Amino acid sequence: MAKIVLHKSSAIDFQCPHCKQAMTVERDMQGIEFDCPSCGSSINCPAGMQAPRQQQGNDDQARLLETIARSSEETAKAAREIRNMIALVLFFWIAIAVLAVLFGSLSI
Repeated sequence: MAKIVLHKSSAIDFQCPHCKQAMTVERDMQGIEFDCPSCGSSINCPAGMQAPRQQQGNDDQARLLETIARSSEETAKAAREIRNMIALVLFFWIAIAVLAVLFGSLSI
């Protein structure tokens, strides 16, 4: 039987059942088959494990923080785009004003 250890994060430690190589994978790899990086044997990440109740709360908090960070990044990106659009509009109007002055002075 493979030795399995749950982290406070969303990672799982276990050993390859063939070569006993220790490895760490994310919890969402549970039940997924992959090749052992050490011996190349096909193995399944242990599945069917439930995170402790406290761990599930931590995972929920981590997902919430990721969502907030993503939202903040999107807001900052939108603000940069608005700033760039305002700068472009100002440049356009300044160019029109300069052309108006130039062409106005030529017609006199």
